[in-house]
Amino acid sequence: MLQSELALNNIPIQLYSCCLHHHKGGGLNSGNEPTMEVPLPEPKKKGRKERKKERERERERERERKKKGRKKERKKERKKERKKERKKERKKEKKRKEKKTQMRLFYPCDSLKAPSGVLS
Repeated sequence: MLQSELALNNIPIQLYSCCLHHHKGGGLNSGNEPTMEVPLPEPKKKGRKERKKERERERERERERKKKGRKKERKKERKKERKKERKKERKKEKKRKEKKTQMRLFYPCDSLKAPSGVLS
């Protein structure tokens, strides 16, 4: 429909452009008729202060990310250290038990005394 036809049919131009916006293809806009869509307003440019605040917020987010990363690294290191310590303790305990069993095998009877310095 052209503008003159819209005027004849008592259809406001704004309503027509709204219909075009929502119903693309078919309906009022079927064929090679010129469309009357209103262009969207351009977004406002950010001011100097606003850009500065945005940069500061971005820096703060970056600091938080780094802080989290360091925290995770420390946690992993502590976990590894504890694991090593437990391993050492198990090894020591195993040695003690092994030494006791060897002494029992070597001196099966309680009446026999082990020479001094062997059971130390």
